[in-house]
Amino acid sequence: MAPSLTIMSIGLIVGVSFALTKIAALAGISAIAALFWSLALAGIILLGVLAVRGERLNHDWAHLRYYLFAGLLGVTGPNFIAFTVLAHVPAGLFTALVMLSPLATVAVSAVLDRALPDGRRSLGILTGLAGLMLTILVGAEIGDFDARWLIIALAAPLLLACGNIYRNRAYPAGSKPIGLAAGMLVSQAIIWWGLVLATGETYSPIGLSGPEDRALFAIGALSAVSYILTFAVQRRTDGVGFSQVGYFATLSGIACGAILFGETLSWSLAVSLALILLGLGITNGHLRFPGRRAGGNRPGSGMQ
Repeated sequence: MAPSLTIMSIGLIVGVSFALTKIAALAGISAIAALFWSLALAGIILLGVLAVRGERLNHDWAHLRYYLFAGLLGVTGPNFIAFTVLAHVPAGLFTALVMLSPLATVAVSAVLDRALPDGRRSLGILTGLAGLMLTILVGAEIGDFDARWLIIALAAPLLLACGNIYRNRAYPAGSKPIGLAAGMLVSQAIIWWGLVLATGETYSPIGLSGPEDRALFAIGALSAVSYILTFAVQRRTDGVGFSQVGYFATLSGIACGAILFGETLSWSLAVSLALILLGLGITNGHLRFPGRRAGGNRPGSGMQ
């Protein structure tokens, strides 16, 4: 599959997954139970892929630590927020907010490295923040959703940014990416299984009796496919190319929200989303200014 088609497919999967998450959230399934089942299903699929490839999970301390922290920051944290807030905010808007993670990654890296980002990236971050602030103000004014849920949703791109930085700095040498993904998902599923037992959750989607059950199975399968496609395309493109996933994910999320939930975008919210996408384009170097070259991104530095 061509890299451009793979990137479009990943973006489509992200948008569809958030729409499916909203189905589960609206059905009243607790975030703990929903997250456990989606993690377990995706982890089982990736373990099957490893078995077919004749590979095994590494279980030394460096890998176990990586599974734990990379999984908490980049997988369970953002997804727990998604299962929690998507009953209260539009799926398309939440998808757009999650796409702020590349901007947040640049900002958090600058803080940790005590170095200001260059002018282009600073402009991109400020543009994205302007779109974000307008989104919050518009949501509070028109009353389509409670802006407080939107503020909670912002923790998702921040966690993803921290996860991006952690993976870049703690990536175990010589590791294979699908094995790392399987380890992250399985380790997080075990943790959340303990939380399911501790909280007395009894929900199970095994019977596939309702749309929310089928949605969770689909989320697990799509998550596994997304990881496989992500690792395949990151070997064939750089971080700037991969970050285009954000554009397709946003469009996919908005389309799914409109089709499945009848969500509509006011002109003011459309302007907000345009500013967010513009900020993403400036930061990633997709938009160039006369007389300047867009700064390159390191391979693998795009959003995940």
